[in-house]
Amino acid sequence: MARFKTNAVIFDLDGVLCDNSQQLHDYMGDHGEPVDTNEYWADWYATLPTHPPAEEYITLAQMLRDGDNEILVVTGRRIHLKAITDRWLLDWDVEYDKLYMAPDEDGSFHTSKESHLRDIVQHYHVKLAIDDSHHWCDLYRRYDIPTLHVDRGLRTIGLMA
Repeated sequence: MARFKTNAVIFDLDGVLCDNSQQLHDYMGDHGEPVDTNEYWADWYATLPTHPPAEEYITLAQMLRDGDNEILVVTGRRIHLKAITDRWLLDWDVEYDKLYMAPDEDGSFHTSKESHLRDIVQHYHVKLAIDDSHHWCDLYRRYDIPTLHVDRGLRTIGLMA
């Protein structure tokens, strides 16, 4: 007998629900080249609570949740940032059902995010994934998940089937 799976929509956090276009500009510098990454990440972590929301995607998440979908936030943020992340989501009234974060151990957050996705597809019927990374959009499509790609910093989207 087939097991019923709950409908879900995956949202990335940074670059989708959280507008980090200013931080991305700061990272890339005036000439489109990355600046010192250690200094950048230290500043990025320090300013996380002040990153503005991407209200259009928060509204979309609410509409999809009201339509009987669970909202899964899947982020590359490390678990040591959970309190800051929870506070940010609460402050901006982001309603979600589950938050997936990367472990603090050494290793790639890509590995943990892909591991989360394997778990997610076992338990959910994922109707849509929204991300600002081509890498993650490609991965979602390999799992036959319809994908919306948010263009980093430009706040535009494109449907990727």
